[in-house]
Amino acid sequence: MNRTRPVALSPAVVGAGVGLGADHTCAVTVTGNVNCWGRDDQGQLGNGAAGDSLTPGPVGEVTDAVQVVASDGFTCARSGDGSAWCWGDNQYGQLGNGTNIDQRSPVVPRVSGVADLALGSDHACAALVEGSVRCWGRNERGQLARSEAADVLMPTDVTRIEIGRAHV
Repeated sequence: MNRTRPVALSPAVVGAGVGLGADHTCAVTVTGNVNCWGRDDQGQLGNGAAGDSLTPGPVGEVTDAVQVVASDGFTCARSGDGSAWCWGDNQYGQLGNGTNIDQRSPVVPRVSGVADLALGSDHACAALVEGSVRCWGRNERGQLARSEAADVLMPTDVTRIEIGRAHV
């Protein structure tokens, strides 16, 4: 259903931030939970089930969230203690859990001490509290600042950063 006017959401649904994917939306609640709604063809709603949702629904296992970011078919969240979760499309390893299998429920990428998360269409990066950056996922065009074009299934250190449309 397309809407031509804004729809009001209560602070209980959207409290601390919103992440916008291609066809889905997620929000951090005032209690640190995450709700998602919209398209769910690749598990990007994180509720463990298949099927689109017109109303916000909880993402299982995510607590104490302070940030949620969304991309084409996957979503990630960060907690106040620096841990992270990702769910949805994982064709290129963009969930960072060492596999390329889609996940309808949150999984924990192999990274900790996360201060900020950012997502590209098929890759993810985390700025760490200690100052470094780690990225994972699709690297077809060097998005992960690695010389080889192979996909990366787990977070890996970034040694150089270039700014651009398909870069970090």
